Amino acid sequence: MSYSSLPSTGDDACWEVDIATRSVRHWSALSVADAEYIAALVAATPAADVDAVVNGRQALADPPMGMGGGQVMARAWMLAPGLVSSWAGETLSLAQGSEVRVLSDACATVASPVAMRNGGQLIVVTRKDGRFEAIRVHDGQHRVHTLEMPATASLLSATVDGRVWCRLDANDGSWLYVAGRDASDVTSPLVLNRHLAEIRRPRAREVERTSSDGKRLTGVLMTPTSTPAGTRSPVILWAYPNSVPRLDGWLSRLNDDSAITYPFQYLLAQGFAVFQAPLPMLDRPDAAEPLDYVSGLILPWLGVLDQQPEVQAGQYGFWGHSDAGYVALALLATTDRFKAIAAASTFPDLAATLYSARLPFQTLDCAAHLIQTDRWYYEADTQRYRVGGSLWRNTERFVRNSALFRLEHATTPTLLMVGEYDAVPRSMEQVYSVLHGKGVPVELAYYWGEGHMISSPENLHDLWTRSEQFFRRNLWLS
Repeated sequence: MSYSSLPSTGDDACWEVDIATRSVRHWSALSVADAEYIAALVAATPAADVDAVVNGRQALADPPMGMGGGQVMARAWMLAPGLVSSWAGETLSLAQGSEVRVLSDACATVASPVAMRNGGQLIVVTRKDGRFEAIRVHDGQHRVHTLEMPATASLLSATVDGRVWCRLDANDGSWLYVAGRDASDVTSPLVLNRHLAEIRRPRAREVERTSSDGKRLTGVLMTPTSTPAGTRSPVILWAYPNSVPRLDGWLSRLNDDSAITYPFQYLLAQGFAVFQAPLPMLDRPDAAEPLDYVSGLILPWLGVLDQQPEVQAGQYGFWGHSDAGYVALALLATTDRFKAIAAASTFPDLAATLYSARLPFQTLDCAAHLIQTDRWYYEADTQRYRVGGSLWRNTERFVRNSALFRLEHATTPTLLMVGEYDAVPRSMEQVYSVLHGKGVPVELAYYWGEGHMISSPENLHDLWTRSEQFFRRNLWLS
């Protein structure tokens, strides 16, 4: 697949699928989801029939990005000759020739199909209501089984013998569940991390406010594990686009991968409070500038937090990674109401993010195409920080919404963290240089050998302790 300009005009971008045999062929597509669907159709169809099948398809539009991560919720797979499965948004479908039928209509996530030992494919769906479905496709027919798994479990894998493995992370341990070919046959053969039951957990409660357009927004305030009830603490905020803060959510749990990847549970243990702010971006008007829009959604929470009995009024920091790091830099560029801002693995220059190859791609023959495939991230109208159109058609808007070019009024002490192989480490260096030149207290931590997510134990320990020390220097901690 490649993402390239229309050859006739060199203007707006379109998706195409390139199939290289003796020559390269192109089929224009409606979206990235449609491009992957075309690729699967081409792979599953005899060469003589490809044009008829592709041109006769029902084109797929890109669904909105997922709530928890920066991925398009769409995939397509060739299951067998003449048989293709596609997932777009909430719908999983099966296409066989001109016939298309729905396999599931309330998908939250869909795992890649697994080829079963006795023939056919197994597709596992996590539904929006938390239930799991095992869908077996064989000889063009399908059967759907609802798995009796806990609704809050997460899918691990499916195996060639038809078993489905899930994990449930609870406050007092992790349970491993396995469902056999009989969907009702669910066992829990292993329990891990039982020691977590003995660890003191932070107190958490919901905090609400009403937006300017009358919508009720709910965040989650977590208070430190090491202070008596009633103690007022400085607060570290976090906000990720379209995430929904919950008392039992992934960021609230001690027993979750995020408790390692992000420093929030560690900061809670050191005496800081943490506030998860909602950041609804799906309804953002096209004319609204994303950088100013996210800042406008976060700042009203400070007045609400000032009134909470557990909070030291005015003592606020922000810690953000990736798309939450964009929020951090937006706040750095637009307000001085935070005492400290930490931004990790984020995108200070939108154009540099889209139009340059990250280090692992630079030596590949297909590097140019890989760069083009990233362009949907800010050009497509389904993306949360969309600016609309390409850089050469909308240059000023790319600049207005890139924090790197909005730092003229920045005064907040800043901590920057980035992996060597992340998307735009050079842009993070540029933010450092601008702030340093302005006399703003700034620190840049470069993690060698790391990508977008910091993962090695030593580097994670540094990220935790560096973040803690940074906030200690700039917030008043009793």
